[in-house]
Formats: sequence, C-alpha cells, structure tokens
Amino acid sequence: RVCARPTSVGSIAPVTAASAAMSFTPGEDALLLRGLQLYGDEAFDAIRRQLLPAKTRELLEFRVASLVQQTGNAVARFKDRRARRAVVSRRWTGYDDKILALGAVAHDCRWDDVA
Repeated sequence: RVCARPTSVGSIAPVTAASAAMSFTPGEDALLLRGLQLYGDEAFDAIRRQLLPAKTRELLEFRVASLVQQTGNAVARFKDRRARRAVVSRRWTGYDDKILALGAVAHDCRWDDVA
C-alpha cells in the first residue's frame, strides 16, 4: 500500500518545490551578488538567465531589496559602495572650468546641451 505524503512532521513543514524556489541558500546569495557585479544593479533578467534560472525576476528583485534593508551582508555593502561611488567627491578644478567654458561655446550657451 502506498502511503500518502505527510503534510508535516511535528512542527516542521515539508520542503516543496515552491518553498525551495522562494528561499535562498548562501550560495544563491553569492551568485546573486556576483550577478549584480557582472551585469549591473537592475539586470535581473540576465542574472536569472545566466546564474539563477530557478528564480523569477520578481523574486530576485525582492531578495536584493530585502538584503539591502538588512545591514552587514555582502549585497547591502555592495549596493552602498555603488551608491556612494555615484556621488562626485572631488573638488572643482580649473580643468573643470575649461571643460564647462568649451561646452558653453560649442553649444551657444544652451545649458541643457552643455550638461
């Protein structure tokens, strides 16, 4: 006689394909981080296609957002460094003045084009 699959053992629910796809292992988190580094912050389709085909795009986006909300993990540190790198942190120089002046002359002072 074939026994029916138990719905739970004690208080532990059985692992199903759906719950396995929803959770991330440390190795999958590492692949997700590598994908962000290789393909960019918003390249979830490429990350899914190349590294994590069992996960949906939405799940990858949610996982990154969840990890960023937490502190002390590699994905949060990566995103923080990437955000800080986008902010210009050097002083304005005479070279910058020359580039701006050349742009103004080249574009007849149409500042939208100069920028």
